[in-house]
Amino acid sequence: MGLYLSYMHKAVKLPNEQPLTEKVKAVLGTDSLSKKEAAQIITVKQKFPHVCFDKQTKEDDIMLLQLQSEAELNKYVNLLPLPTHYLDVKDGTVCSVAGWGWTSIKSNKGSDHLKEVNVTTINRSKCNSRQYYNGKPLITMNMLCAGDKLGGKDACRVS
Repeated sequence: MGLYLSYMHKAVKLPNEQPLTEKVKAVLGTDSLSKKEAAQIITVKQKFPHVCFDKQTKEDDIMLLQLQSEAELNKYVNLLPLPTHYLDVKDGTVCSVAGWGWTSIKSNKGSDHLKEVNVTTINRSKCNSRQYYNGKPLITMNMLCAGDKLGGKDACRVS
């Protein structure tokens, strides 16, 4: 059984499934929750949150998921190489962010389609300045600040 990376405060409830508190599943190999032909939906056996995760600040918002069974590697499911040692991401680096989250503040339900956006990392000092987040939330060394100079692209805000 492999371990998979996830965000601590994010999870997806599949349609017609039990509440997430009872059963969490990993959805692999698809970009649509309603079209499951190529999907591998595997029950999460155990969650390993970062020992320093802070629910209020979202500091160390990451966890490993141990799946009930191995994922089958194929053209839709593959391994993502992770760094072997700590290396900070340089300001101005373009990053890809993907998720099933909300796409509108008028809906409390996640997207059926996996969303992806490219955002550029921003210097933490600039991000914490009055022109940006003004330290609310405080972007720490364990976090990235990223967005788009022209606006409209974000990974944590909905319109």
